[in-house]
Amino acid sequence: MSRLLPARHTRRFVGLLSWSTFLGLAAFAAGADPIVGRWSWHNHVVLFIHADGTAGLGESGGKGKWECVRPNEDPRKYILDWNRGQYYETLYLKKHGRKISGYDQFGHHVWGVRIED
Repeated sequence: MSRLLPARHTRRFVGLLSWSTFLGLAAFAAGADPIVGRWSWHNHVVLFIHADGTAGLGESGGKGKWECVRPNEDPRKYILDWNRGQYYETLYLKKHGRKISGYDQFGHHVWGVRIED
């Protein structure tokens, strides 16, 4: 089981890392990629990104798969693949893990805002 740094050490490292990097490290310590969660998607549905690498739109919407293709960059880059490559989106995690945005394969802008639990 991983353990987070005590608060006195965390403050010391925050100055050295960007917040998005820090949040990503905290998420990895907790065992989940920082993109995992619920997102208010640009087309007014909820995008679910699951820790097992799957994604879904709305209650019964399309099923997809996601992958972080550039985990060591800031912002982190993801590919969200719907229907086995028939439709895909290239996304970037931004605003300290609170926003994702990017483009689909047709060049249309797509985005979402994290729904806080």
